[in-house]
Amino acid sequence: MTNLPPQLDLDITVQDPVHNRIPLTKVERAVINTPQFQRLRRIGQLGPADFVFPGACHSRLAHSLGSGHVMGMMLSQPELQKHFSDREPMIQILRLAALLHDLGHLPLSHIGEVAYGIVDRGGISEYTETDEATVFDVAAKGAAHGLHEELTVALIRDGTVGERIDSHLDPVDGTNASELVAQIIEGSYSSDLICTNLVSSDLDCDRLDYLVRDSVAAGLMYGRVDLDYLIESLVIAEHPVAGPILAVNEKSGTSALEHYLIARYYYYARFVGHKTIAAAEVLMTVALLELVRIGELPADSGAVQEIVGDREFLSFDDAKIWSLFHQFADSAEEPRLGEATRCLIDRNLLKCAYLQEDLEKIPEPESHQQNDLDQLLKDPKAKQRLAEDAKVEGERFCYLKRKRALTGIPGSIPPTQVVAGASETVIRRWIKSAKVAKPGGEPRLLAERGKMLKHLSTHEWLTRSVLVREPDPDAEGKDKRPTTAALHEHLVSQLG
Repeated sequence: MTNLPPQLDLDITVQDPVHNRIPLTKVERAVINTPQFQRLRRIGQLGPADFVFPGACHSRLAHSLGSGHVMGMMLSQPELQKHFSDREPMIQILRLAALLHDLGHLPLSHIGEVAYGIVDRGGISEYTETDEATVFDVAAKGAAHGLHEELTVALIRDGTVGERIDSHLDPVDGTNASELVAQIIEGSYSSDLICTNLVSSDLDCDRLDYLVRDSVAAGLMYGRVDLDYLIESLVIAEHPVAGPILAVNEKSGTSALEHYLIARYYYYARFVGHKTIAAAEVLMTVALLELVRIGELPADSGAVQEIVGDREFLSFDDAKIWSLFHQFADSAEEPRLGEATRCLIDRNLLKCAYLQEDLEKIPEPESHQQNDLDQLLKDPKAKQRLAEDAKVEGERFCYLKRKRALTGIPGSIPPTQVVAGASETVIRRWIKSAKVAKPGGEPRLLAERGKMLKHLSTHEWLTRSVLVREPDPDAEGKDKRPTTAALHEHLVSQLG
């Protein structure tokens, strides 16, 4: 069984540790053989996760193949076959969208994107033009950015990938096939919400592959969900305003969907958010910021976009970054870059002086409530006071705060609000949330059915850690008492 939708013809299969055999069509094979797609072979899926879980070193290419395969599994289900029966070309379009959704990822995956988010908000000047923050403080603060999605659609629209697609596929309703792929990926294709659900939602091909794939690679049990049964339970629900929308059979698939979302909760809380992985991510971000500052990498996201069509972008991968890390690991001229890269190469990571992990209620938009640790480290002046009280150097530590909504279910938004005139944010969140329905019936948010998921839908996983840069163990004049221990004792005395 290949799980290739019946409308498509098999060209070749590739072997995969998660899905066994992945079937590919001629156009998919042609796209995979482009230099732009092969670049994903040199982009790691999970950044520094292999610092803790040595097997978790698979590539974005492997995940992209898996996402395309999961999309094929979903599109093979009877309800989806019926939904696309009068638009069969969209089945191949959707498989390509799944296959190409990560095409524009930067080196070190999401860490590269975070670094350029910091650059674009002026983060480098925060630590070069003032004495209030170090590069470690700025890196720990992080920044959101959707750069990889912008680069993905640019690669499809303006290069070999789009040309390969259009040379194999005819236009659909007057629109080039490559343009439809780009629109579905960027979320601007509004003709059919089912397409949106399949590519970007709580129950999309991307999440269904990486949850299983990453868990298998890391040797963890968190993501071992019943993927086949969950996909077999897919139905098309009918919303009176939104129209057809993807859901899971309320009678037979609810438990499988609940298991999947709870598995995602543990995946993020205990794997992606692991404190040691977070420490390595900060070091990687520091190194990338410094490489941008000294001109070894493109100056900002606009400069990255300018090289998308060039050979330079094809070499903008993990191998290039690690080569630069080695080049500057002993740099006396760039001490912070040298320190960060040397620590990464030797796996001498930041130490955790204090850690708080908890599931906390998502605050109201106007709320400015902070916990005790937030108050102690709320700004550079507060951090310096803490350092003086603990009798440690302020530049030796940074404060990392990460939060993640674990299910994506908008528990505070009842479906009755999804009517004409509702805000765009409300509708978008509702469209992407996990739903159950009777076949042909109206969709209901899964969070309405059980207290556990209702609770998760209104909470987010918060990790707060105070990370310390201990001096080189061989450095002359190194303090006899480690900063980590002194800071830990002081924080425990303050916070308990």
